[in-house]
Amino acid sequence: MANANAINSPLLGTTGTGNFVGSNSPSLNAPNLGTPATGTLTNCTGLVPSTGLSATGTPSSTTYLRGDNSWQTISSGSIPYTVVTGTSQSMTTNNGYIANNAALVTFTLPSTAAVGDVLSVIGINTGGWRITQAAGQSIQIGQTTSTVGAGGSVTSQAGTDSLELICVVANTKWAILGAPQSSGLTIV
Repeated sequence: MANANAINSPLLGTTGTGNFVGSNSPSLNAPNLGTPATGTLTNCTGLVPSTGLSATGTPSSTTYLRGDNSWQTISSGSIPYTVVTGTSQSMTTNNGYIANNAALVTFTLPSTAAVGDVLSVIGINTGGWRITQAAGQSIQIGQTTSTVGAGGSVTSQAGTDSLELICVVANTKWAILGAPQSSGLTIV
């Protein structure tokens, strides 16, 4: 096939039929070149992640693909909260607690925590709250650190005091994150 294009150069080809496409934005319907087995796709749109990538997990509108090729759920950015109406509660990492008792609510730090794990305590009743520790644990609030071990604690002075803690040394040391909403805390 030899045809002249807009610049009078011959178009040579030995297979296929049809016309030369000279448009800036052509719509090509043929030929079907098949699916490449390997290669890098660039400057293209419409790649469907569920069929175009090798990843673990299930893609959806509520997941994202991490650098390790696994689909992860998008976090809401908040932690779940539990209303505690009793007088004691063992804490678990990355959870918040709302102390709602007319008597003191005693919380116990989790024995296992990774650096970056958080805890939150909010008081909404007159009894207030206390956070107790296990052997080797401590809570740092500003320049003051609680007594290391089971004898150490942090106690609210008002029923509506609140604070958020972050684990800064795995399993053992917690520090206050931001300023407590408090009329004062008792640190032992």
